[in-house]
Amino acid sequence: MKGDSGPRAREIALAALFFLAYTVLATWPQAVHLGDAMADLWDAKLTAWILRWDYVQTLRDPLNLFQAPILHPARYALAFSENLYGAAVFGFPLVAAGASPVFVYNVLLLLGMFLSAWAAWALARYVTGDPAASLVAGLVYGFLPYKLAQLAHFHMQWGAFLPLVFLYLLRYLDGGRRRDAVLLGVAFSWNAIACIQYAFFTGFLAAVVLAYEWIQRGPQHRKRLRGAVLAMALATIPIVPFAIPYKKAADLYGMKRYIGEMTFFSAKPGYFLSAGERNKTWGPVTAKFRGPEGDFFPGVLALILAGVAVARLRRRGPPPPAGDPVSPARRRAALAMDVSVVLLLG
Repeated sequence: MKGDSGPRAREIALAALFFLAYTVLATWPQAVHLGDAMADLWDAKLTAWILRWDYVQTLRDPLNLFQAPILHPARYALAFSENLYGAAVFGFPLVAAGASPVFVYNVLLLLGMFLSAWAAWALARYVTGDPAASLVAGLVYGFLPYKLAQLAHFHMQWGAFLPLVFLYLLRYLDGGRRRDAVLLGVAFSWNAIACIQYAFFTGFLAAVVLAYEWIQRGPQHRKRLRGAVLAMALATIPIVPFAIPYKKAADLYGMKRYIGEMTFFSAKPGYFLSAGERNKTWGPVTAKFRGPEGDFFPGVLALILAGVAVARLRRRGPPPPAGDPVSPARRRAALAMDVSVVLLLG
């Protein structure tokens, strides 16, 4: 970070403790029922089974990870859903120690939410330099109503690697350190293996960031941009073995998304007003706007804070002092993105 040594160990630890406590609070009483309760009656059972299968098959026959012994005689049965491998590896020690599938599922569910908030804090801390404001960013990213509405969808809670991709991308573009390029590649790969949907989101967002940085930065920075692209390109290599079985399953069984299906499940403007039935505050009030898996309400506080931030940026005073890691160009980009989000939500 330019002119800034970054967050100290004490600050990082305090942020971790804060998000750990909030994870327990936001999901209460899940933390006291790790071994005997699950988030829902359907997807959670499949998820628990997949997490254990990933461990068993990794030790027994990793090259046939996707030949799961379900839905006989189907081949590549694991490719009918998320493989969850990027999250499952965190639970391997628990499985090896004899923990039950329900216990492993619950621990990893809460761990994914905790890590998502903590990673978002780290990205916001780097961009803003403000540890307190970054706590809010972590809360919004990790626990906004949409994430809680999707609690049954385990993979959607494993969004930690998405902000880490952009943390290491910006750090590499700012400092040019090879270590950050390596960490960028690791985060990029792990993000895709943890959640296929986040992989698509990350690819699109990374393209936008790289295009913007290419335009804003001078020719002397183009080498770093090419280095970042190379790091992410090399990071696709570990993803390929996980992607091939999905392609084989799609070809074998004629799996294809049709326009009607995509239209039915695509977000409509009204969905951004639905908080979901799990939300005790806004759920009943916004129930009439609910759609199929369409509870995208971001929360009132997040919108208010975004509006305040946009207003304050518009009244921005003198340029930041030397050593501030946030360039005026990046602040203008943040303003433009905030305005775009407000318009889209409207």
